[in-house]
Amino acid sequence: TGMEAAREFRWLDMRSLRLRSDRMETLDNRKDSVHVYVKTEGSRSGQPFIYYRDINGSYTIETFESINPFWQGDYAYTHFTYVPPGGRPVEGSEVYIFGEMTNYATDTSGLMRFNTESGAYEKTILLKQGYYNYLYATRPVGGGPVNFNQTEGNHWNTENSYTVLVYYRPFGARADECIGYTTLSSVFQR
Repeated sequence: TGMEAAREFRWLDMRSLRLRSDRMETLDNRKDSVHVYVKTEGSRSGQPFIYYRDINGSYTIETFESINPFWQGDYAYTHFTYVPPGGRPVEGSEVYIFGEMTNYATDTSGLMRFNTESGAYEKTILLKQGYYNYLYATRPVGGGPVNFNQTEGNHWNTENSYTVLVYYRPFGARADECIGYTTLSSVFQR
């Protein structure tokens, strides 16, 4: 069975909430909260492949301004905007923000809502200061697997991590036992 490779993950650097990073459109420090507006993004499907090092959909809790980010890091309401081709809703599908920050889930944590006035999907997520990787994914309205063809495209040379689990069932046993596992990168020489 083949697996689609998708594309290198998009990134958001929120390690500083004093200075805007390259993917922030606006950094709004209000009296009682911080709002980060991520630059409006569109489909990368059909665009040339560019390799850059990513953290494969993960995130790290980090800050530039404090010693211990777990205790001293701030939270920010993070506003994502995805404009589909033509500014129209994706026919028969829902659009999700997909990555570890949404637990790779297709539930309300990453589900984007289409704004008919702006012609874009929008989602606000409360995130702790850190560095985040994510993709935009579609999924049929009735359920089914996520798909990256319309939002990201698929490229064979995308670097991904794969976890291999090895199971064994002893003679006479009723269940399999995991006897080993490893994580491999699809690209060994980068």
